[in-house]
Amino acid sequence: YQLNDSEIKKYKKPIKIRKSTTVTSWVNDGTKKSHLLITTHKKVNDKWDITLNSKPHNQYEGESERELIDQLSGGEDFRTGKWQGFYAQDMDVEIDFHKKKKINRVAPKFLQDINSWIWFPSEVIFYSSKNGKDWVEYDRVKNTASTTEYGSLIQSIGSSKALKTRYIRVVAKNFGVCPDWHLGAGNTTFIFADEIVVE
Repeated sequence: YQLNDSEIKKYKKPIKIRKSTTVTSWVNDGTKKSHLLITTHKKVNDKWDITLNSKPHNQYEGESERELIDQLSGGEDFRTGKWQGFYAQDMDVEIDFHKKKKINRVAPKFLQDINSWIWFPSEVIFYSSKNGKDWVEYDRVKNTASTTEYGSLIQSIGSSKALKTRYIRVVAKNFGVCPDWHLGAGNTTFIFADEIVVE
């Protein structure tokens, strides 16, 4: 990684970061130089509000209530703390943009790990509202991915219907009970969600 001389600044006081950026740093004592440390810092949108109408399982609440809209995606391991797990219920959340906004796409991301009783939702229903009280369904998208494949799988189940609205509501329908062929046959399942991407 090569930096121009104009990009190099000596650290003298704390660095203020006002936008998404990458910081490259190293230690130099005049004779030796350490390895480069490259870190990426992403500015997240903290102007939206989210309301969870369904409560995540207490072991899988994520790092905060804003987990679903913090613009940071969880990886393939649902135990990392980035995912929110909803047990034996639908995931039902509302987002308030605080002003009318043109929406081109709403795409929640879900994880499936059927060995751990986690399935993709059977379908996701999208609603809009002018006042946050009266909701109108504007799209419904069914899961088309395999529900029998083992391993950790991630997919978005989203709507690309454009609209203008202040509020959206996303309801992901729980898969139901573990199938007869599964080790946990008859037991209820989880939905694991992380990021709701809004474009």
